[in-house]
Amino acid sequence: YGRGQGVTRSGASEVAYYDKACRLKVSMGCYNKGRAYLNGHDIPRNEGRAYDAFLKACYMGMSSACDTLRTDCEHRSNGTACYRYEKYLDSLMKK
Repeated sequence: YGRGQGVTRSGASEVAYYDKACRLKVSMGCYNKGRAYLNGHDIPRNEGRAYDAFLKACYMGMSSACDTLRTDCEHRSNGTACYRYEKYLDSLMKK
């Protein structure tokens, strides 16, 4: 749905599939959902939803999602997602 190959391009359908994969604990689904919301292609751009999805992927061990959060949180605070990411890092440091 995201590229429109064989189907009509639909950002909403694309995000729905990524969301389903994310709920099934597929880290790439969460990461792609975050990228879709961050880029805002065919859907409204929503940084809060993007960072929440990146955070879920990061919790699942996806380093690229953690890197995206780290980079963006260093450059600007994005409220709850950055706070939870920093708490997550703190918990890892205590292990």
